[in-house]
Amino acid sequence: MSIYQQVSPSPTITSYLTGGETYALVRASSLLYAVGECVENESLITENITVLDSALGRQRGLALGDSSLSSFGMADLLDGPGSIPVIEDQSSSALVTRLGTLSLFVTASGIGLSYQWSLDDDPILDAIESTYEKPLATGSDCGSYTCTVTNSFGDATTAPIIITMLPVILFQSSDTIVVRGGMLSLFVTADGSAPIAYQWYKNDNLIPDGIDATYTKVAIFGSDCGIYTCRVTNDA
Repeated sequence: MSIYQQVSPSPTITSYLTGGETYALVRASSLLYAVGECVENESLITENITVLDSALGRQRGLALGDSSLSSFGMADLLDGPGSIPVIEDQSSSALVTRLGTLSLFVTASGIGLSYQWSLDDDPILDAIESTYEKPLATGSDCGSYTCTVTNSFGDATTAPIIITMLPVILFQSSDTIVVRGGMLSLFVTADGSAPIAYQWYKNDNLIPDGIDATYTKVAIFGSDCGIYTCRVTNDA
């Protein structure tokens, strides 16, 4: 089939021959595509016309009477049957390991396909293939991935692919000796999919206000000494 885009003024229509039959596909608007079988360059068999809704992928009948294609101009001539891309398969949501390789794919049908991967709705630079790989993945690589597949007929987007990572503690405070009346300052550095939550404990007892990556206690006394730990969690 051929793609014809409505223009003004209108150039001459050229039909397209495929499989022994001649077809014309007319873009009636930004969403609707009229498809009909041509007898001659500007004649349309009106009883064999449908409209494709590129946004919803639905078909419905369209009656044009004895109208010809003379009001439409040709653009984007493509070889073979044409339609908006159809997503046939894609990666599933997954839990990845820190510093491992994140691998995603999409399988789509259609002609003249191009691809654009996005993370949290932001396009990823140079991620324009049907597969996407990110080696040495970290928490910043986690989130909601999608791939939009496009051709001259329209586009289709995958369902969100949610990538998560368990928290990993990278660095933490060492055992220390403090001075009475001085300040106690502890920290932990962790990586993983956001959001990351922190909870500090002293001798296994929860510290109510110890909910950040750092914990500070001023004017300390002997009662503040003990074994401090921090539990790091996320939704993975």
